[in-house]
Amino acid sequence: MEISSERHLSCAVELQILESLTQAFMGVGIRIRTIQPAFVAIQRMLHKSVKSLPVWIVAVTGSSITTGYKDAQGWAGVRVHQRVIGGISELVSLLQIDRLYFCPAAMGAQAVWVSGLEAGDDSGIESGEWQLEYLRTPSFLTAEKQDSETLA
Repeated sequence: MEISSERHLSCAVELQILESLTQAFMGVGIRIRTIQPAFVAIQRMLHKSVKSLPVWIVAVTGSSITTGYKDAQGWAGVRVHQRVIGGISELVSLLQIDRLYFCPAAMGAQAVWVSGLEAGDDSGIESGEWQLEYLRTPSFLTAEKQDSETLA
């Protein structure tokens, strides 16, 4: 028997939330085709464009920050922090803490793809260690009207 050491990312949406959203949209004539957490939407958006590993992905939402680290073996870890950051320096501090969990031996520049945070004053950040790339926030929901018009 062969055991794979490859790591994968998976997630779930509570059934009650999914049913509530589905019913609410159906009430106005829209059928949900897909729904996914913001972090997964970012990961899917970057899947083919991010060829260099290791890489960090960060999703900043209204009430939380999700950080994930992927290396050559796959996902080393994903953490959700229940707080909002005030700026880039706080994000870097959070990444430094998460690096201790996911990849304590990682050295050198770290590529970080950030969604939900505007590019700001990065002058206080040592550019050689954390290389931030800012992304548009991807759509987490794909739906269609009953007449088959796709909405993003």
